[in-house]
Amino acid sequence: MGGARDDQVLASEVLGIRGASAELARRLVAQALVVEDRREAWRAAGDRICRAELRGVAAEDARRGGKPQRHEDRLADCGDG
Repeated sequence: MGGARDDQVLASEVLGIRGASAELARRLVAQALVVEDRREAWRAAGDRICRAELRGVAAEDARRGGKPQRHEDRLADCGDG
């Protein structure tokens, strides 16, 4: 696994930024290392939000005596319909 990484070499070879100072290279490499594919994290967050939204709709329907409200009526309640 080796010794210390050479941030200036990484900045030059991987990021294509040549001539960066040691401090700038260190910051650039540190920022580049935290970039990752976030699709799964965003999908999981979206799923949680949708489940919470559906629970809220179900709770609202239950307060109305268990009768689901029509989509058009919900929009009218929001002032959008």
